[in-house]
Amino acid sequence: MIYVIDGFNLIYKFKELENLMLENNLETAIEGLISYLALLKKKYKKYEFHIFFDGKKQKGDNTYQEEVEQIHCYYSHEISADSLIEDFIKTKKAKNYTNICVVSSDKKIIKITKSLRYVYKTSEEFSKMYYDLMNTKTTEKEKPESISTKELNDWLRIFKNRK
Repeated sequence: MIYVIDGFNLIYKFKELENLMLENNLETAIEGLISYLALLKKKYKKYEFHIFFDGKKQKGDNTYQEEVEQIHCYYSHEISADSLIEDFIKTKKAKNYTNICVVSSDKKIIKITKSLRYVYKTSEEFSKMYYDLMNTKTTEKEKPESISTKELNDWLRIFKNRK
């Protein structure tokens, strides 16, 4: 599964990272989120994470994209992270990627995600999922493959009239 994450939207769903943001410690909050996802990546090796942040990595920094601990990080600079997310998922759709999950509570991003027929999780849902996954001893190999109700209904609709 490829997770496309609205970075600052998700940071505020982890209390300790939110506190860093409120203390104006942006860089440490970003590093914290990347570390959280890197831990998840170690446990679930097939997961791929792309995190999009508004603005620059640091004041005066010109980094647009980097990989940290196998996590793909994007910095929007003068445009919005939402625009980068939209471009990213539209590009993946054009290349027929189907295993995308967009993580954001932004209504515009959710609307675009739905229009492209990708799965989405709100940032609240993802943070809960994160804690659930990190607190379980189940490995990815042991975990049964599952699909959402929406995916099941889509497949049933597609194959309903076939004989």
